[in-house]
Amino acid sequence: MTTRRTVQSAPPAGREIERLKETATPILKRHHVLRAGLFGSTVRGEATSDSDIDILVDLPPHKSLLDLVGLKLELEEALGRPVDLVEYSTLHPLLEGRILAEEVSLIKRDDRFFLQDILESITRIEAYTHDLSENDFLQNNQAQDAVVRRLEIIGEATKNLPRNFRQMYPDVPWQRMAGMRDVLIHGYFGVDFKRVWEVVEQDLPGLKQQIAAILDRLDAQ
Repeated sequence: MTTRRTVQSAPPAGREIERLKETATPILKRHHVLRAGLFGSTVRGEATSDSDIDILVDLPPHKSLLDLVGLKLELEEALGRPVDLVEYSTLHPLLEGRILAEEVSLIKRDDRFFLQDILESITRIEAYTHDLSENDFLQNNQAQDAVVRRLEIIGEATKNLPRNFRQMYPDVPWQRMAGMRDVLIHGYFGVDFKRVWEVVEQDLPGLKQQIAAILDRLDAQ
């Protein structure tokens, strides 16, 4: 006689979503997730007790793949189910619209997090290059690596800011900031550290003032 495996149905979608919110949201916040949302079979009311839990996340630019895996493992332990973590930035264009349309928000995006990443990176670059001349910088591999990494974070944080937000502050060179990150990462013939030094000396002081002013304005609202 053939024994059929029975797949138990999950609780009603609304109740299950509330349970997931209560359990997952504190974990996501503890990992400094900037934005998160549920999607997939749980949201559509099609999940069974064996279904994975699909969660969209935005992580800060300084978080690594290991951080993403650590978050996944902690969520799986707390929820007692497999979890699929998908970063918003990796959504396929053909699927993005449908997924975002059904998304149930867990953490709403706060643009201040990205601005704070930019401001912190500029402050760190100032510390890395304090008392260095251009010649000192060009001979200091450790300072070069640290500055380039922080410029990449500035570019990544800029890309995470929504277009309508950037359009509110047209004097800030958002496009150049984002493009700088791509040039640094994809430079086939190495990084021109003379140009990097020019950015540090000529561009970052003014940019720091602009970002700080925007943050002050947002905090006052």
